[in-house]
Amino acid sequence: MSFFLLLYPLFFFFLFVIIRSKKYFPCYVVTLGLYFTSGIGCVIFYMIQDYKSPIIPDAILFHIIMLFLLIIPIKYYDRFAYEKIELIPEKILKPFVYIIIVSSIYSIYKSFDRIDFNRILTDVVNIRNEIGEEKITESGIIGYIVYYARIFWSLALVLMFYYIIYFPKKKIIIFLLFISSLSQVIESFTIAGRDIVLKYIFIFFILILLFRFELPQKTKRYIYKLLIIIGIFFISFFSLISILRWDMNDYAETSTIEGLISYLGQPFLYFSEYFEHFSSTGATGGNIHFPLFSFSENTVNRLNTGEYIQVNMKLNTFSTSIGSWIFEVGALAASLITVIHHFLMIGLKRKKKTIFTIIYVIWVFEFIFFSLFYYIYTINLSFLGSIFIVKILEIIYFLLKNK
Repeated sequence: MSFFLLLYPLFFFFLFVIIRSKKYFPCYVVTLGLYFTSGIGCVIFYMIQDYKSPIIPDAILFHIIMLFLLIIPIKYYDRFAYEKIELIPEKILKPFVYIIIVSSIYSIYKSFDRIDFNRILTDVVNIRNEIGEEKITESGIIGYIVYYARIFWSLALVLMFYYIIYFPKKKIIIFLLFISSLSQVIESFTIAGRDIVLKYIFIFFILILLFRFELPQKTKRYIYKLLIIIGIFFISFFSLISILRWDMNDYAETSTIEGLISYLGQPFLYFSEYFEHFSSTGATGGNIHFPLFSFSENTVNRLNTGEYIQVNMKLNTFSTSIGSWIFEVGALAASLITVIHHFLMIGLKRKKKTIFTIIYVIWVFEFIFFSLFYYIYTINLSFLGSIFIVKILEIIYFLLKNK
């Protein structure tokens, strides 16, 4: 059965070969590399553990087809790297830039107020448990400011690159936008989170690729140096938290290396179980990711689904966004959701390169990243609200521009 798991890395390698033979797509290649590495991790994970659950060939084929529909649209996005981004006067951008900077810096201040490095070093397991019990929360207006500043972290990063290209003399604003982009990362430090630091590095690198022909050569060298410094610090934090979680607590059952391989491999290895148990009707009626369309009255905590749904498998695992959708609404509805995502992402390739387009594209890459690992823990309704806000701003801008 392990032979069928090889289809995952072979599939992503095949996509890389057929695309590379025609044209070089750096953003697409980076993403394929991420998924290919996860596919290799899946095979290794299967080999090093005593895995007794079934590997279902039909589930793997279904999974690969759905992943193809999700991933293939991003191969078109590298065309934006060859186009010049449309200029928006700074006087129009300034109010939004200031709102993002002020709210993000306030969010960072509140996050620093809650970071307890001593506890992170000695009690990381209980911190993670408290997340599942929802003991670590912000409430009221403060909570909203912190929360939405975190959602718009990548928007701050896009604006930073925009200012570097068109308003390079605004060094203070560029610096403050960079600091603002760290709001979600610093918030993740409060809960000993690791995934956000990897996503930040991934998105930062994607933005460099999308703007690689517009950035002055000297500036590009500085940005690469900044990325290396950030990468070293973030990966060190990621490694430290991983070691603390897997090697330095009484509950550890695996080594750090085995734990990292399990993170890489489980999105594909556990998919067959999700398909076997939930492909017919799903388990939550869409209560977690599609609450507006859900007919289920049962509230399910996404951080600890095993307490609400009894089934003979590990539910608090990653199974890509496809597995999460199957878990929620079954395979047929998951297929429909995948097709909708596919056409929405394809639609972006027809847009002009504006700051709004790049924001949408970056959100697609965030989705693609989280689709592999942490999708079950994302809150789609809030992201939909954020997309709606940016879309309204885009419509208003073009209406005023065409007057």
